[in-house]
Amino acid sequence: MAKGGDDVLLMQFDDVVPGEGFGCEEPMTLEDAQRISGWIRQWSSDRRPVKLVIHCTAGVSRSAAVALWAGASLNRPAQGVEGDGRDANPHVRSMLDRAAA
Repeated sequence: MAKGGDDVLLMQFDDVVPGEGFGCEEPMTLEDAQRISGWIRQWSSDRRPVKLVIHCTAGVSRSAAVALWAGASLNRPAQGVEGDGRDANPHVRSMLDRAAA
């Protein structure tokens, strides 16, 4: 993997499920999911071991959802997902599934 900006994908969306929260949050959009899906899929043809670090600022559910989806998408196990993914944001996972369809 080359060093550079292509190795990092910065995203910003709130850890919410639409219809929940205070109404001022910005949940993941389909466009967000498409960016993440496309970025992760670039590693699918790489035969070398790939280590992805997926991190969110305020919690475990967005990053868990993305990590679990990425592992399934790349047919590689996701390791180090806190709580084994039981707190994974269902909206994030659903949007990633839609983006990949």
